[in-house]
Amino acid sequence: MKYQIYLKMIKKFFSFIFNRPMKLQVGCICYKKEKKKLKILIITSRNSKRWIIPKGWIKKNLGSIRSAEAEAWEEAGVKGKCYKNTIGFYTYQKIGKNGKGRRCTVKVFALKVREQLNDFPEKNFRTLRWITPEKSHKFIENKELVQVLENFSKMKSKASK
Repeated sequence: MKYQIYLKMIKKFFSFIFNRPMKLQVGCICYKKEKKKLKILIITSRNSKRWIIPKGWIKKNLGSIRSAEAEAWEEAGVKGKCYKNTIGFYTYQKIGKNGKGRRCTVKVFALKVREQLNDFPEKNFRTLRWITPEKSHKFIENKELVQVLENFSKMKSKASK
């Protein structure tokens, strides 16, 4: 009889851990042309130092697009305008300060970089690197994000023909 109570508790625990709803974030593929080549900006995450794109939570007073632009400025020091259409989505596991994981979905926009400043809010916490989209798989571990970057690159190359 006691083991049934424990089984119910274990089932509830795993149901809570694995069936938690995903949280939505927004991110930017920050890009520019350099010597006729498409370059995208990748940054390191604050804690794990994985290579990612600028991303963060949607600020209620800004909405999705303006929040994505704000994250690009705060995390990478770039300014520009995001296109209204979503480029794609990817998911990842965000580990909170309490050590618990939460699945997040990132809605990705494209931001054409107008300006890159040396001084920005998270300058001391991040490393920045401009790469070609074809090299993204060498830096970025998240396969879904790599796919979004490759699709963006294909879309940009078709548009320039």
